[in-house]
Amino acid sequence: MSDALHKTLEEAFKYIENESFSTAFDGLFSEINLNSGKLGKNYSARNDNLRSINIFIPKQKEQQKIAETLTSLDNLIEAQTKKVETLKQHKKGLMQKLFVNKEEN
Repeated sequence: MSDALHKTLEEAFKYIENESFSTAFDGLFSEINLNSGKLGKNYSARNDNLRSINIFIPKQKEQQKIAETLTSLDNLIEAQTKKVETLKQHKKGLMQKLFVNKEEN
């Protein structure tokens, strides 16, 4: 592994650990710290250890089901948002009628 690639990977993992997931996944990537002794002292040992990390990737069919479910949820959220906006407009109209009727009396 070249020094430039090593530095890039190290910076990426540090960013992931410290910035992007810091609140939700605190320390999740601590085992991937390229300076950590856990991975080994030389590139060969580090590569072997990095290759041993299992990453679960769902099969295409399952990914499609997940995507469809999320799309369905997005559509429901959008519909609810439109419904809320419509109800707000209706309420506004009713309130205006109420105040107009009170002023006329």
